[in-house]
Amino acid sequence: MNRNAATLDRISGRFFLAGFILYKLKNVPNLFIASLFNLVALSAYLIGYVAWFLATLYYPNHPRKADSWYGFAEFKDQYQLASVLGTVATVMCLAYPALVLPALWLFTVSNIIWCVAEYHKQHNPPAYDANYSSARQSIYIRYALLVTASSAITAIGISVSVSLPTLAYTALLVSSIVGGVLTIAAFYHFKQAVFDDFPQDNVSHSYQAMATDLSFDLNHAPRHESRPEVLAVRVRQEALELARRSTAVELPDLELGQAPCL
Repeated sequence: MNRNAATLDRISGRFFLAGFILYKLKNVPNLFIASLFNLVALSAYLIGYVAWFLATLYYPNHPRKADSWYGFAEFKDQYQLASVLGTVATVMCLAYPALVLPALWLFTVSNIIWCVAEYHKQHNPPAYDANYSSARQSIYIRYALLVTASSAITAIGISVSVSLPTLAYTALLVSSIVGGVLTIAAFYHFKQAVFDDFPQDNVSHSYQAMATDLSFDLNHAPRHESRPEVLAVRVRQEALELARRSTAVELPDLELGQAPCL
């Protein structure tokens, strides 16, 4: 991947994680400290979303998986849409605090699109990323789902508290507890995806290596092994071995993208 894109991705990911944690800490009973955490968290989100959008401008084009529901656009474009929606939601929270409820739902929509993009990427790996690992992507998609779930629960809790004042305390308490648990789980998966080592898929390199090895073997094979039926058997054996090696890392049903939000 382009170096600028990789750098901006790292910046956005760190700021998103910081914002995600700080936003949960704003539930402390002290009003001044809570307001400070809220302001810093939103500022971190804003930097994260802007850096994310800038990173997508450097992403190479990669054909979308048009025959699947999640392939309605290239995941590059899906990332861009999610980052724009997140930026708008953050500005709404900073500039117009009274619009916090619609902003929270806009955050949730942004996170859902982000999850779809990561799922799309999982099933349509980018050919330009030599370091792509399906095992790492599997962990990261869990992180994305946990963050999105936390975002949705926060939006639901505040919506209930506004619509039904008598249930406000219960709704906020439950959403805070569940959100806190999801935050811890999300942080755990983020740490795994970012800091743990995972095998690279290198599928294209495997095909190239097989072709080179097979060519060498055929050129140096004894005469009796160069007959068409013998060569056909050997090609089939090599293909089966390649398939076994390339699927050594199981692809679950679900390069790191980003880490939104709330």
